[in-house]
Amino acid sequence: MTIFFNDVVDVVGENIDVAIRISELAYSSLITRRLVSDCRIICAAPAYLARYGTPKTPDDLATHNCLALNAYKTTLNQWRFRDLVELREISVGGNFTVNSGIALYEAVLAGLGIARVSAFLAEQALQSGQLIRILSE
Repeated sequence: MTIFFNDVVDVVGENIDVAIRISELAYSSLITRRLVSDCRIICAAPAYLARYGTPKTPDDLATHNCLALNAYKTTLNQWRFRDLVELREISVGGNFTVNSGIALYEAVLAGLGIARVSAFLAEQALQSGQLIRILSE
C-alpha cells in the first residue's frame, strides 16, 4: 500500500517500511540515503510578471503576491537571500496558502503570484518558458 503525507510522520510508530522525505532530516536513528539534491528557487509565470512587474531586489517582494506554503516547517515562508555582505531573511505573504508543494507549483504556473519552489519540480517549466526564475543572483 502506498500513502502520501505532507506531514512528518513517526515511521517507526506507524510501522512504515520506507519513507521519502523532501527536507533536512533532524537527528534520527533511522537509516537514510539521499536520493537527489534539490534547492528552492523563486519564480513566477510570465503573465504575472507582465501584469505586476519583476522584482529587482528582495525588498520588492513586499509589493507582490508571494504564494505561501503552510506546512510543518514554518521557515518555508522566510526566504533567504545572500548579498556580498550578509544573509537576509525576508518574510513573505500573499493571498494564497497551501500545504502541498505540488499545489504551490500549480498555483505559480497558473500565474497567481511569485513562489519559492523546488528547482527539481520546476525544471521543465523553466526550460519551456512557462516559469521565469527571478532574484537568482
